[in-house]
Amino acid sequence: MKTPNVKIVSLLFAAAICFASCSVSKSNQRKSLADKIEKRDRKPKPKPQKPVAQKPQKPTYQGKLMSYCEGWIGTPYRSGGETKQGVDCSGFVSNVYKDVYGISLPRRSQDMEKACQTTKSLQTMREGDLVFFNNVPGGSTNHVGIFIDKETFIHASTSKGVTISRFDEKYWSERFRCGGKYPGKK
Repeated sequence: MKTPNVKIVSLLFAAAICFASCSVSKSNQRKSLADKIEKRDRKPKPKPQKPVAQKPQKPTYQGKLMSYCEGWIGTPYRSGGETKQGVDCSGFVSNVYKDVYGISLPRRSQDMEKACQTTKSLQTMREGDLVFFNNVPGGSTNHVGIFIDKETFIHASTSKGVTISRFDEKYWSERFRCGGKYPGKK
């Protein structure tokens, strides 16, 4: 009698396992099918692209002023300097005015400003006008450059030498005093 019971119990056990595995596999199939549909309908995320470092484009300027000035870009700064071996801000501006406009300027930026008809508005300025800065809060003019356009000017920077900078750079926007038309410049 023990044998038939063992057979029945074994059979019932096997049937239970079979039903359980069938329901699990159908459940897994449903989940698997649902996952496939969800993956299919899901829009692929764009692959993150590595940022491409672009070299800043060098602006192209036309005319005698910028043709002349481009030969000075990169000249190192030297206090009291007036040559391409080393130049300070007023030495650079004096060279440009002498060679491009035929005008002799005073050697100091403060004296240049005093001789100019000044304005605080960049909107009224023209290429070649002078721009004056105060690098010491509350002090007088101690830096000069040449207006290129409403966004940029060229000057001899103590850190970069002769370079083109932007008026909207924090450093320069905080130090801008005025611009000026020098007498005799058209």
